[in-house]
Amino acid sequence: NNVFLSDIDALKEIVRYNLEKRQDAVGAANKIIEKNIRELLQWRATLQFKPTIISLRSKLESIRKHELKKYRHKSSEAEMEAIERVTRSMMNKILALPMLKIQDCSCDNGDSRLLINAIQDIFDLHAEEAESYHEQE
Repeated sequence: NNVFLSDIDALKEIVRYNLEKRQDAVGAANKIIEKNIRELLQWRATLQFKPTIISLRSKLESIRKHELKKYRHKSSEAEMEAIERVTRSMMNKILALPMLKIQDCSCDNGDSRLLINAIQDIFDLHAEEAESYHEQE
C-alpha cells in the first residue's frame, strides 16, 4: 500500500528541485544576514554621537530651566507647569531633525568626526563635558 515506484530520472528531478529550494533559502538567509549586519554597523556608528547628543540636550535643557526661573515668581504653579510642558515640547521638536541628521551621518569616512566637532564648536560643547555626560548614564 505505501509503496512507490520511481525511476532514477524522477529521483534525480526530486533531488534537483530540493537542491534549488535549499539554494533559494540560502540566498534569502544571506540577504537577511546582510541587512542585519548593515543595521548593526549603522547603529554602532551612531554610538560615537551619543556623548555629543547628551551634552547638547543637557545644555539646552539647562538654558531652558534658567530662562524659566526668571518667570517663576511672576506665574502661578499651573501656568508654570503649562510653560514647562510647552518649552520642553518646543525643545524636543527643535532638536528632533538635527538629531536624526546626526544619526544619519554615521559614516566611517571622517565626516562623522567633522560633524561632531562642528556641533561641539557651534554649541560650545567641550569634549570633556560630552564625555562626562556619557559617564553619568
